[in-house]
Amino acid sequence: FQQRHGKLNVRALSRINLERVIENVDVSVLHSVLENVAFCNLKQTDLEQLSDAMVVKTFRVSQLIIEYLINLQNAIYKELEEAKDECQRYKSELENFVLDNQVLADDNDKLKKRASAKAQGAGYI
Repeated sequence: FQQRHGKLNVRALSRINLERVIENVDVSVLHSVLENVAFCNLKQTDLEQLSDAMVVKTFRVSQLIIEYLINLQNAIYKELEEAKDECQRYKSELENFVLDNQVLADDNDKLKKRASAKAQGAGYI
């Protein structure tokens, strides 16, 4: 975990309209306070100076940030699973190409041997 620094930016938090953030799914607002909320050096004396409503609002903002990050994590996991599936399909395809290539190489060797045998039988070599 990173070291905590600075104070909680109460002004920035007080300007947030939570209903609008929720209604519009405005994650840019959450992004604007995310680092401050996550990394501020919050002390009990800081909380004692806040009104109860501001403490609740700060907690609600934190909840929305966590919810957003969980949704983001889930989206990343889903993309990862899709990428794994695609990789597995490509791996199977590659294995099939390798097998096909081996069959063709074996057929090619047989044809070369036949051609060589025919050439020797006909006296060309």
